Amino acid sequence: MKSRTKTTQEQTASPASKQERFDAFAVATLRWIEAHGLARMNLTQISKRSGVSRAWIYKYIGSSQNDWILHDVRHFGAALGRFDSEPQYGIKGLSRDEWLANSRHSWMAMARLGRQVAWLLPLYFQYRNRKSGIAEPIRELEARVDARHARELAQVFGLDRPTARSMAELLTGLRSSLALYVQPAFETSMSDAEFEKLLAERADQYVALVTGLVGSVDSREALRP
Repeated sequence: MKSRTKTTQEQTASPASKQERFDAFAVATLRWIEAHGLARMNLTQISKRSGVSRAWIYKYIGSSQNDWILHDVRHFGAALGRFDSEPQYGIKGLSRDEWLANSRHSWMAMARLGRQVAWLLPLYFQYRNRKSGIAEPIRELEARVDARHARELAQVFGLDRPTARSMAELLTGLRSSLALYVQPAFETSMSDAEFEKLLAERADQYVALVTGLVGSVDSREALRP
């Protein structure tokens, strides 16, 4: 009787939609791998923790461990790609203030998405610097964003390519750090209005830090003979 009660407590309510089931299975699998390693994957436990039945997993994801891991990597990569869904702002003739305003908007959109898809940012930071297949989509995303930001910084601020590239990498780190700082708000009962106020404050900090970084580069360039 006790074991039956324990099983019921461990069982998660079944997600409603197909997409929610994909999400729940991916998150439960990644967390299981983190806790127990690949060699000890247990579909019965992952099924209970995700609330997704084994029959559904076999039908829509696959029956082998390779199928489950491949699904997780692809699913995680697709979700991360939504962080890069903002339009490109590296338009010739765009002023610095316009670029900063657009960059601020882009960061706020990323943070809002992190609140909507609450499991995404924690996994992003958890696997960001790991040497694993799960980290591959993160590296691809950051390389793509760095390349775009480098082009934008070169065009808008007149930076040479190496400096623009270094600044772009700093920018990615800054955006990620501020998103991590806001992350605890995702798990609280904070109202939408309170969250937007916090977001605006952090976005203003982001703009101030970027402005300071660019200003330091301008000062260095002015001192060159």
